[in-house]
Amino acid sequence: MGMPAEPHCEAGFQPATQLMHSNSAEAYDFDNELCKGQFLALHRPTHDRRLDQFGKYRYGDHFHGRKRLWELRFRLQCKRPIRQEDLFFGNEMEEFVPMNAAAQSILNFTVNALEMVVGKLSYNSPGDPPEVAGERERPVITLPLWSFDQFIVTEEGATPPELTDPNLHNLGHKRCGQMRKYQDMVNGLELVPGPTFTFCIWGVSRFLDVIQWKLAVPIPFLGPLDLNQFVGKPPMHIVLYTLEDASDFLPVVALNLLQGFRFGSGSQLDCS
Repeated sequence: MGMPAEPHCEAGFQPATQLMHSNSAEAYDFDNELCKGQFLALHRPTHDRRLDQFGKYRYGDHFHGRKRLWELRFRLQCKRPIRQEDLFFGNEMEEFVPMNAAAQSILNFTVNALEMVVGKLSYNSPGDPPEVAGERERPVITLPLWSFDQFIVTEEGATPPELTDPNLHNLGHKRCGQMRKYQDMVNGLELVPGPTFTFCIWGVSRFLDVIQWKLAVPIPFLGPLDLNQFVGKPPMHIVLYTLEDASDFLPVVALNLLQGFRFGSGSQLDCS
């Protein structure tokens, strides 16, 4: 698949396989020791209000009438059992970002608002500053599996929906309007070989404009802010991972969101 001329997001799996881009016509395949599956990233053209309004872009019909800025879709087939309570979704940045008191307050407010949407975060850390000796922790935020807004279970032998299916949003179960019941359903999932599991997340997208690399702060009269001052520059490491014990980190799906939002002229936005 070639790279589109309009602003977009580029990413690559870990370990490296191919360069991917958002709003692709087809999902991207991955295969590792824990599972195999597909990944698809969708976004609305936040850089062009008129284009967004009229919906004349790929997946425009899907975003029409919805508030989400982007959506990530994963389809998984487990190669061995994975404990769902040990499965997390999150992102990690490259390095510690020093912030003044005002910026830290804004970030804290945003994190609190995020928790109002998805529930309590599993883990959140600004990372270790450069003066810390030895191996330093990167800035990281992780969410439990039920932070995904939708899941679909396709039994073994049946055909799972394509991630590009325009009817995907009508399938399976959604978190909206039934958070407690939804959490119970996710907690009851048995992630074992056989079925195909589809997970979609978009609820947290309201806080992050990935095309313009802006933090959409939920504070009245305060417009979108440059995300670099809160999380630093790209790449952003996005990962769906399992912890089989306190120190054993095993990626289920791992990808790097790269600096690659390109205009037709070949110039790049400083974002990820």
